[in-house]
This record gives sequence, C-alpha cells and structure tokens, in this order.
Amino acid sequence: MDENQTPELYKIVKGDHVSWLNLHREHAEHYLTFIAAVLAVTLGGVYQFKDNPWLSLAIVIGPVVNVLLCANAGQICDRFYQQFLEAITIEAKLEALLGFTNPRPSVPSKSPMPFSQDQYILPERWLKSRQQYATAAEFVEANMDSGANRLMRRVFRVLLVANIGFAVAIVVISISIFSKLI
Repeated sequence: MDENQTPELYKIVKGDHVSWLNLHREHAEHYLTFIAAVLAVTLGGVYQFKDNPWLSLAIVIGPVVNVLLCANAGQICDRFYQQFLEAITIEAKLEALLGFTNPRPSVPSKSPMPFSQDQYILPERWLKSRQQYATAAEFVEANMDSGANRLMRRVFRVLLVANIGFAVAIVVISISIFSKLI
C-alpha cells in the first residue's frame, strides 16, 4: 500500500464504523416499532374476539409473527454490529501503519503540550484493549455481546420469550373457552 493512501483509507474507515452503528440502531428501532404494532393489533384482537374461541385462535398469528420478527431482528442487528467491530479492527491496523501506536516523541519543556504525561497519541485504554487479541476474528467474537448489541440481544430475547408465552396463553384460554361451550 502506498504511504499516501494510508491516511485517506484511515479517514474512510473511521467514518465507516459510525455508519454501521447507525444502521444497527435504526434497524433495531424499526423492528421494535413493527413488533409493538403487531403486539397492539394482537391485543386488540384478543379483546375483540374474547368470546369466540375460533377467532381467538386465529389471533395467535400475531405472536408467531412477532417471534419470527424478533429472531430476524436479532440476526440483522448482530450482522451490523459485526461489521462495526470489523471496521474497528481495520482502523486499529491502519493506526499501527500510521504510527499512532508508537510512543510520542519527547517535547521540549517550554512548549505546552496537551496531556503531556501520555506516552501515546491514542488513549492507552484503546491500545491495551486491542493487544489481548491475536486476530481480528478473536476481537469480533469476544465483543459481539457488548455495548449496544448486548442491549438489543437482550431486548429481542425478552420479546421473543414474551410472545411465545402470549401465544401459549391465547391457545390455552381459547381451548378452555371452547371446552366450556361444548
């Protein structure tokens, strides 16, 4: 790689990982909105058809759709977060090529330098957190269940379990109403 291309590539990658996080958030919001809408329609249907067991059983479609949406949302959000983490690994490699991971040169005592006690240009926390991984794949795998993705995974798992429970409750109540009618 040409030395002149490295800074330009770094600028591109630096902005790229922000876009992956934005896509992660946007898709999570869209899925949550759609899941909430299906849940609201399902609850309205349960209330509307509470006396008719056959129509109540048809309402079970709502929680089943939500289970599928939750599973799909989790996978899609994982994919965007994975892309975000992979962009971080590319960024870290480029930072090493650009010399950001090398110790800072000593500065004359007369010139005021911000953070004069820091040894590196990059925050030491960044450097230490990346040194424990030998490959990018290890870094991605170790960090998939962290940050915003941990929250989204938990939210979609809770919604998945809640919708399964809701579907079972609708079936049990419909069957109990149906058995009373017979």
